[in-house]
Amino acid sequence: MQRRHNNTIIIAVLLATVFLLAGCAVVREYAELFRERSLSAEYMNALDEWTRKKTIYSELETRAKVAATYKSREFMRAWTAEHERIYLVDSDGSGAPAPAVEATAGTTEFLLYVYAPDRDAIDLARSGSAWKVALIDAGGAAYDPLEIRELQDVGPLVTEFYPYVNPSYGKIYLVKFDGEAAGAAGETELPVTLVITSVLARAELVWE
Repeated sequence: MQRRHNNTIIIAVLLATVFLLAGCAVVREYAELFRERSLSAEYMNALDEWTRKKTIYSELETRAKVAATYKSREFMRAWTAEHERIYLVDSDGSGAPAPAVEATAGTTEFLLYVYAPDRDAIDLARSGSAWKVALIDAGGAAYDPLEIRELQDVGPLVTEFYPYVNPSYGKIYLVKFDGEAAGAAGETELPVTLVITSVLARAELVWE
């Protein structure tokens, strides 16, 4: 009886292993399908290089989460190349709609995502907001935003190209500063610090 019981256990383990391996194969197959449709490694590397994230805690509770992508000249070259690859843009620039969040010449821009437990408390774009955003350039000069615009009803050009954003929980902003903050034409001058502060939380995101 004991031997039969042991045999039953062994058979069950073998069957479970077979199903597990088969399941892993299916998962890998779906993963490969997903990978083929996803953003390129080159773009994801650029996104990671130019994105900073921070979570602010108070007494073990999350007060806010912020993430921002510095839309530097270098990042926008990677963004444009990825956009052209996905949308099969012709060499003359035709064949794709104008990007919804492409950087404007003459400005220094950030895509900013802010989450707080009280979503209504996030009002960076409102006049008289309790939040303040500032940029400190490589020389230590401080800049106030030229524009803070909340991006509402965002589509894949935002949620797919910037996967860290979640419109259901936080708010997404396009923040524009004077173009001088990025330095002279050519390579972006670092370090720069994006400061997001309020009575709720304070975060400093640094690109070095």
